[in-house]
Amino acid sequence: MNKIFDPKKLAKLHNPKRLELLPPEYIVEKINNNELGVVIDVGAGTGFFTSALADIYKKTLFYACDISDVMLGYVKENIVPKYENIIPLLMEDNTISLSDSFADLVISINLHHELDEPSVMLKEALRLLKSEGKVVIIDFKKVDTGFGPPLEHRVAEETVKDQLIESGFSKVTVFNDLDAYYVIIAEK
Repeated sequence: MNKIFDPKKLAKLHNPKRLELLPPEYIVEKINNNELGVVIDVGAGTGFFTSALADIYKKTLFYACDISDVMLGYVKENIVPKYENIIPLLMEDNTISLSDSFADLVISINLHHELDEPSVMLKEALRLLKSEGKVVIIDFKKVDTGFGPPLEHRVAEETVKDQLIESGFSKVTVFNDLDAYYVIIAEK
């Protein structure tokens, strides 16, 4: 069974309820850094959370990265005209064509459960981050939340924490106080 989100269902990604369940202000509070120059959103999809974060970090340059031309087409058509600080970027499965030590933050929201080789993507995030940069992994808890991917596709937060450490990250912190999601932050 394919774990990758079907672009034909992209309207689902713009449900405002998503911002209630995963408030951007909550994410910003956990990141605890108001001075972000460059953020790379891996698996940005239609830019729903990218734009929500860009509303808060108005001076930050965001790269909305995705493997789907359909998703990035949506970003170019509907998001970029409203946000001059969001740049859509087509990526390969585990490769983003940006320089080493380029970003202050790499974030992925509801992507980790789709990755076949998460350690490869985490090592790519490590490459992209500046010294002391942070990676943020947000995904569905491995419990029945009544929505989201099937339980067998979800990845437990302990597993993600181990993958981050094995990939070279340190200071891994797990936040588990949201109903449906965990937030994991680690430093380069």
